[in-house]
Amino acid sequence: STYTLGGCIALSTWLPFRQEYPAAISSSATNLKILQVHGDEDLVVSLKWGEKSYEILKTLIQEPAPEFAVISGMGHSSDPEEIELVRKFLASVFKKE
Repeated sequence: STYTLGGCIALSTWLPFRQEYPAAISSSATNLKILQVHGDEDLVVSLKWGEKSYEILKTLIQEPAPEFAVISGMGHSSDPEEIELVRKFLASVFKKE
């Protein structure tokens, strides 16, 4: 790709087409900052799918290591705790050096 992403925020989601990885991941994405957040009461996308996706991502991206957070009591929605995690992640991606 011509462009390099600063990071990826994955909320209540999973890694589709996991059989295609690691071939589907570009060399520039191997250092991608990732924040993945999932609710433990998500009835749309199973927490187990999110956890399995995180396990796969950890093998593909080591530095920086992907972040994974589980929000207790959150379904397939949002939560103030999740928004705070996103805020901190964005601040770390866009910090002035």
